[in-house]
Amino acid sequence: MHVKAYLNPNPEFWGETLINPHNHEIEMKNSPFLEIELVNFPQDEFEIKLISPFILTAKAKVNSSNCSVLFYDKKFQNPWINQIKVDITSQSIRSQFNIPINIQQLSGTVFNFDESPVAAYLYATRNQKEDHNIMVKTDLDGNYNLYYPRGRRLRVFVADSTYGQKNLECWIMADDLRQNVQINPHIGNRMELYELKVWHFDGIWNVFFLPAIVDEVFPPILNKQNIQIWFNDSEGDIKSFTFHKVYYKGTKETFYPAYILSVSTKKTLKEMSLPVKIRVLVDVPGSGKGESWFIYYPS
Repeated sequence: MHVKAYLNPNPEFWGETLINPHNHEIEMKNSPFLEIELVNFPQDEFEIKLISPFILTAKAKVNSSNCSVLFYDKKFQNPWINQIKVDITSQSIRSQFNIPINIQQLSGTVFNFDESPVAAYLYATRNQKEDHNIMVKTDLDGNYNLYYPRGRRLRVFVADSTYGQKNLECWIMADDLRQNVQINPHIGNRMELYELKVWHFDGIWNVFFLPAIVDEVFPPILNKQNIQIWFNDSEGDIKSFTFHKVYYKGTKETFYPAYILSVSTKKTLKEMSLPVKIRVLVDVPGSGKGESWFIYYPS
């Protein structure tokens, strides 16, 4: 058994309520927190006492191999916290753990597709439990700083107050944020690319995504000419373009269009600076634009 710790040191704020195309409300707000994750602990009730950098106590009932407890406190609004000390006790266990805290920073400026900066929100979503989510808002000129714990998959939604009504979001994805990264995302148009995944194999980049459009159930069918991909600002050459069907809820009747691309680049992966920042843009004349980013590190 062991313990992990993840810090959300981003500033507390209360913002607007965004409404997605399915009429689900998303509250734009953030409260700093520390997450303690118990891994492979026996099923039992535990007291978790944070000793350093300050004292807080919580209870946890463990009934699975991974159990998380969140401590909310404004004192966690401190990205310089680099270690915590915690006591974990039950009727049969009493252990103390010193756990390092690793925080990275995602920063940049949010733009519209006309290259004008725009005030927006960035929402790092992990799952359907909103208490695990991390949010920040930009300044009036679109500048942002998002602190994010290393070791967690990064999945950041970027949108402004027009989201779900006229426009859709941009996504910034990574399997792990291993260092500080700067990205300038674009929003403010009718399309999006979600569930973007990029992997590299035998000298070729492979790209998967699903497109969506704000006011229609199904997006327009794409062709190769609708897509551009950049790797650290150098455009790639799309070698193959494959339409793919994603079926929902196990049914073979309802599917959503997706795409798998194979892309070559002028530089090899070894010649590229890391991480590789991959920007995917969809542009369908008469329908709209959308983009997503993937931050790639070799395994």
